[in-house]
Amino acid sequence: MRIYDFLILQKVRLRDCRTECQQRMPKSLYTERHKAIAAAIAQQRRVSGLTQVDVAKAMGGNWSQPIIANIESGGRRVDLVELLRMADIIGLDAEALIRTLRQVPDE
Repeated sequence: MRIYDFLILQKVRLRDCRTECQQRMPKSLYTERHKAIAAAIAQQRRVSGLTQVDVAKAMGGNWSQPIIANIESGGRRVDLVELLRMADIIGLDAEALIRTLRQVPDE
């Protein structure tokens, strides 16, 4: 097999895998569960008296106010590690949030 043929075959396999994965796992952005996470973060941040800038600084690294705003508005997903760190900062009970999310219909 020539290298060109091999690369074409790999590209087809990757495309097929990507298509299959997309069919199996729908995007969670804009689902009811995602909206509930965003709302809980925004509400608890306000209750804690912190600004989006405060939370971004506490998160460290490349975090900024627009990132927090995108999370709270539902425009950016937050992964589990980020959620746990943010929950500690704003005083959100992550375990209770997860229990609540289990009650929200999965779309």
